[in-house]
Amino acid sequence: MWGLRLSPDVAPVGDIFPLSPGYDTQGWIARSAGDLRQVSAAVLGEAPPAGAGLWVGDLGLGIPAPDLAAMRAVAMKAGAQEDLAAAMLLRLACADAAEAYPVLGGHAAARVHAGWLERRRAEYDPVVWARLDVGRRRTYDELRTAEAARARIADAFRTIFRRHHFIAMPATFGGAVSKAAADDAHRRRLLALNAPASLAGLPLVVAPARLPDGMTAGVQFLFPDMANFGWDSVLGRLA
Repeated sequence: MWGLRLSPDVAPVGDIFPLSPGYDTQGWIARSAGDLRQVSAAVLGEAPPAGAGLWVGDLGLGIPAPDLAAMRAVAMKAGAQEDLAAAMLLRLACADAAEAYPVLGGHAAARVHAGWLERRRAEYDPVVWARLDVGRRRTYDELRTAEAARARIADAFRTIFRRHHFIAMPATFGGAVSKAAADDAHRRRLLALNAPASLAGLPLVVAPARLPDGMTAGVQFLFPDMANFGWDSVLGRLA
């Protein structure tokens, strides 16, 4: 599957109910790169061209080498290049992303649901309720620390986008896992890969990568903002 996600500053359509204001985004999923291009063109209009991008790897998470190589091949086909200094800058800046995002996103979500958490507790999934409860109990120091991490991540992206039109990195930690393996450790790995773009409010495209075992993983292509959202160039190279 192929996907496109807009940035959170795009006004929601219809009667979408917010989850975490400032982090909620719209997007769509398609079966092929061609379908995604067609839908995106109909919704967004003409896209600006994208030049060369940056492949940053797995941010030091230890994705198995064969899986990472398959994802890298997709990124290179889309026009990414390697820049070890830029990749290290982003890796260092994103070290706390998996911790910062639940703090900030959870706090924003808890503010939306504050009026119902106690009165309608039985109607929430217990796991969801527990996360919202944690979100409303965040301390000033926790929020300040998370906001500092968010600022570092955003600054790193701005620095890299001065030299690269897009950034490519894994969106998944290899292929899909079983329900039993979808534990907190796996969730943290996914957050480490996906929270940086959410914290920086970046639009992106996700493409599949065929792994050696026949499964697929996701590769995300991040862009600096909606005005420079070169989705068409990336999809055209991968189609």
